[in-house]
Amino acid sequence: MARPDRVILFGCAAALLAFAGAAEAGPRHAPSAVSIPASAPWRPDEAGAHYGFTSTVRRGPQGAVVALRSPDATPREAIGHVSRDLDAKPWRGKAVTLTARVRLIRGSWAGVGLHVRAADPARTGFDADSHGAPVTADGRWRTVTLNARISADATRLSIRLAGTGPMAAEFQAVRLSVRAPDTRPMSPEAAAYLQTALDFIHENHVNAVHNPDWPRLVAQARADAAGARTPGETHGAISALLGDLKEHHASFAPPAFLRAMSAQNTDPKVELADGRFGVVTLTSVDIGTPEDEAFARRYVEQVRGGLHRLDAKPLCGWIVDLRGDYGGSTQVMADAVEGLALFSRADWPDEYPDPSELPPELRWIFTQPEDHLTQGARPVAVLIGPRTASAGEDVALRFVGRDAARSFGAPTAGFVSGNAWKRMSDGAGLAVPVSYMHDRKGRPQRDSIQPDEPATDAMAAAERWLEGQCADRAH
Repeated sequence: MARPDRVILFGCAAALLAFAGAAEAGPRHAPSAVSIPASAPWRPDEAGAHYGFTSTVRRGPQGAVVALRSPDATPREAIGHVSRDLDAKPWRGKAVTLTARVRLIRGSWAGVGLHVRAADPARTGFDADSHGAPVTADGRWRTVTLNARISADATRLSIRLAGTGPMAAEFQAVRLSVRAPDTRPMSPEAAAYLQTALDFIHENHVNAVHNPDWPRLVAQARADAAGARTPGETHGAISALLGDLKEHHASFAPPAFLRAMSAQNTDPKVELADGRFGVVTLTSVDIGTPEDEAFARRYVEQVRGGLHRLDAKPLCGWIVDLRGDYGGSTQVMADAVEGLALFSRADWPDEYPDPSELPPELRWIFTQPEDHLTQGARPVAVLIGPRTASAGEDVALRFVGRDAARSFGAPTAGFVSGNAWKRMSDGAGLAVPVSYMHDRKGRPQRDSIQPDEPATDAMAAAERWLEGQCADRAH
């Protein structure tokens, strides 16, 4: 186990990306290059649609143009994109370049991205975009490029046209081509950035620390980044390396993606159901920027305050709903339900290290008083499912071994490593697995958490079980 004192659970970038939709069929035999028609069906992403991103196609002097727009009220951190899938098989094992002509009319950024998934469930997918290529909102056409390496077992390849915040942009001449080896050296800035990432991965990643193949993997990463002039142009090489190390909870998130994850933070809920059950619905808590501390503090206050209000009522038991919790900061979510989980921070020294090992926006957790509820020891039903991931799974493990606790629903997503996280110099986030999650008895969790009681209607099953517990207690 590598450096458990460095663990913080910040792997939900990987979990979020894994929940992307299934690929559509594409051409099986691709040439060395393929142009993506602007008139092709471009699929909007769920998050972008939530913020009002829309796309249209028009005819221009040089062919069809895809227009991407979002309303003025769109949060500046939000990302929206449209995508089109290609059959990945013809591109397997190849270095590629994605290019497009982009015209930013309004906003801070627009560009292209690649999203690749592989057959091996342990492999981290490749995700990168052209944030390293500056685009000015002056209405002029510019060519942006993104270099990548498609894994030899890739099954899905999505090409994305994206933008951030309130924006309007147009795209045309989208093209994917096989890239010839680049013999140019990296710039000193790009080389130093890549080396920082390599050192952090080698020191911490469970599959890198003692990996005899590490020199070859480093050589491949340097080849992937050959010719890079900026840190952003090395992002693809770092993402591909994480895929080669085969632990799917690892992730490399560009700065804009971290900001977008934070923009999706939503408040948790605490409510009374059927007059007898206290129901806590935990949502994800992404700590990707220093500004997220205020949200995290409010999150804990809302849950704890709600629990204490319900604690004054006669209750049969509690329900903790984690079915939509894809992760973020375990410490924030676990602190919020400390009064129900009845755990001691001393049982998780890997996740509560010296405060200096945590990002500044999380260190306040150590000053939080322990939370106690008069009815905190009553039975607890924990609801889990396939969208319970990463830190959401870690919170579920807080209840494994607790007296009068039982889980209901479906197996979780299986992002069960503890990740060390590093904010890179350009604001990107690098998360690598250093250990695996465990329950309060120290038993490691290496795969999806299985519910104690599989149930299609987890809430109804939980209520039935709690009613039985109450009846037994009455006798």
